[in-house]
Amino acid sequence: MVLDCKEIIMQDGLPYGLPDGTIKKKKRNTELLGLCGTGRTAVSNGNFKFNITVTENEFGYRLFWDYHK
Repeated sequence: MVLDCKEIIMQDGLPYGLPDGTIKKKKRNTELLGLCGTGRTAVSNGNFKFNITVTENEFGYRLFWDYHK
């Protein structure tokens, strides 16, 4: 639950940017990731559900927003 949020920037139905979190005993991927700014909109009300997915490679893990089905 998020409280006291005046708006959230969305892109194609998902929050813009990457979620942040730590997974114990796992290395985080700190490679720079270029994010496109096309199609961003500010949303100031509504109810939303998203999933957070984890991808891993030789550089570590990274979290991404995903559509809730």
